[in-house]
Amino acid sequence: MNSSKGIINSFKVLTWVLNVVNAIDGTHIHLANCLNHKMTLATSDFSNRKKIRLIVLQGVCDANNIFWNVCVNQFGGGGA
Repeated sequence: MNSSKGIINSFKVLTWVLNVVNAIDGTHIHLANCLNHKMTLATSDFSNRKKIRLIVLQGVCDANNIFWNVCVNQFGGGGA
């Protein structure tokens, strides 16, 4: 496991940005039409304000492309 100083130095070498420990990014993933499948949750649980069904994927990684955290959740972060 890398120390924080080692990870900061790795990011500095890659990007010339100082004091970076992790990078975070996310994306929306559109859900396919589920009308022919049994769903345990209401379709509205996964719909945004435009009635598009989606989930959100977010990942945190270090300079060595090692993921430290991955989260998949419904739009708006609801549900626990």
